[in-house]
Amino acid sequence: TSTPDDVDGRPIHYKQGDANFYHTTAFIFARLASTLPMRAIEIVAFGIPLYWMLGLDPTAKSFFLYLSIMLTYTFALKVLYGIIAQILPNKQNVLSFGTFLVLLFSLFSGFIVYPSVIPDYYIWLYYSNPVAWAFQALLLTEFTSEKYPEGLGVVDIAMGSRGFETSRSWIGLGFAFLVPYIFFWSGILALVLIYVRIEPKRSGGERKTAIAEEPKKEEDFNLPFVP
Repeated sequence: TSTPDDVDGRPIHYKQGDANFYHTTAFIFARLASTLPMRAIEIVAFGIPLYWMLGLDPTAKSFFLYLSIMLTYTFALKVLYGIIAQILPNKQNVLSFGTFLVLLFSLFSGFIVYPSVIPDYYIWLYYSNPVAWAFQALLLTEFTSEKYPEGLGVVDIAMGSRGFETSRSWIGLGFAFLVPYIFFWSGILALVLIYVRIEPKRSGGERKTAIAEEPKKEEDFNLPFVP
């Protein structure tokens, strides 16, 4: 939801970056850190009521594992959508492409179409999908918990028959995918902020995208104040 706001903040970043107020990587990780309280509040406000209304495993281990997965998954998408906000020209394009990504992630997450049904030539979309890894980790957190005795074969019935992994070790592999995913796309975002610049729309209706150009010392950002 904050992705369109990142579009409005681009001129401010350009201005402060040209003045060498901070390094680009410092800006990225500071922005991620500053959004941590808001993301935590969102998960507490929406995730916790959902957890208990669904009657999931009531143990503290499963509950905090659920919160950790949700927080990591949220940060992964935040970084990815931050790149979209820096390379597309306006909010309309950002929202349109962002909606397309949501549909793509949902379709190949294993929730709408089971992994066993996804064709082999599309399976790479499943294994490169952060939503799929988070969803599978959440399923394993629930169905491999002490709430379901091993003799009942709940894991094989609910997950194995649909193409999901059944070993609890895949929860850790989910974190092993999502955490490097965050750092990888953070590096891409840093490169985008350094080498891609979309200047604000000027009075003549033209918009210029500069790639790998030296920043100018004086540029008109149509700011509502005198620099």
